[in-house]
Amino acid sequence: MAHKGRRSTLCAQTAISVFAASRGGQRPCLTTLIQFFYLPRLARQRKKHMSENNTESIRHKGGRPRSEQSREAILSATLDELADKSLQAMSLVSVAARAGVSTATIYRWWSSKDELVIEALKSIQRELPVVESGNLREDLVTLLQGMFQLWSQPRVGNIVLYIISEIYAHPQQFQELSALLLKPRREQFIQLITHAQARGEIREDLDPQTIFGQVFGPGLYHLFFRESSVPLPATLAAQIVDAALQGINR
Repeated sequence: MAHKGRRSTLCAQTAISVFAASRGGQRPCLTTLIQFFYLPRLARQRKKHMSENNTESIRHKGGRPRSEQSREAILSATLDELADKSLQAMSLVSVAARAGVSTATIYRWWSSKDELVIEALKSIQRELPVVESGNLREDLVTLLQGMFQLWSQPRVGNIVLYIISEIYAHPQQFQELSALLLKPRREQFIQLITHAQARGEIREDLDPQTIFGQVFGPGLYHLFFRESSVPLPATLAAQIVDAALQGINR
C-alpha cells in the first residue's frame, strides 16, 4: 500500500511538472489538472468500452447458432414440462431451469407462457409427413404410420393424452391447443378423402368425417390403450386402413 501511495504521489508530481513546463512555469490548480490529464484519459477509456460493447453486440448478432440452440432448448424444455406436469403447473421459471437459461432469455422470443406453449406444440406438428401421391391407400398408411411414430414417443403421447382429456373439462381454454395437435391431422386426412372421392376411388355418398373416425379412432385406441411395453406392429397402419377401405371402396 505504501508503495502504491508513493507511486501515486510521483505521478501527480510528474503531471504538475509537465503542465508547469508547458505553461511557462505556472503551477496549475486541481480543476485544471483534472481537465488537462484526467478527462482525456476518461474519454479514451469510454471510447474503448463502447468499442468493446459494439464488438460484443456484433458477435452476439453473428452468433445465431448459439441463440438458436437456446431457443430449441427452451421449446424442448416446454414440451418436457407439459408432459411431466400440466399447463397449469408449469411455469416460465421451471422451463428456464430445465432449459438451462434465464427467464429473460425466454422473454426475448415469447411474451407469455401461452405463446411459448403454442410455439412448442407447433414444433411437434412440423414432424408430420405431408403426403398425397394420388393413391388413397398408400397415403392413408403413410399418414397413420407418421402418427404412430410421432405420438408413440412418451413425451408427445403424454401431451396428446393430457390435452384430449382437458378438452372436455376446459373446452375454451384448450380449444387452441387441441387445434394445434388434432386439426392439422384431421384436415390433411379429410383432404385425402375428398380428393379420392373426386377421382372416383371411393364412394361419394360417405361423409369424410365418418371415414376419418373409422381410421383415426382405431389408431388412437392402439396408441393409448395398449400395454406400454408392447410395441405397435409394423403392419398395424396398413391393417387399419385396409379394414376401413373394404367398406368404402367402389
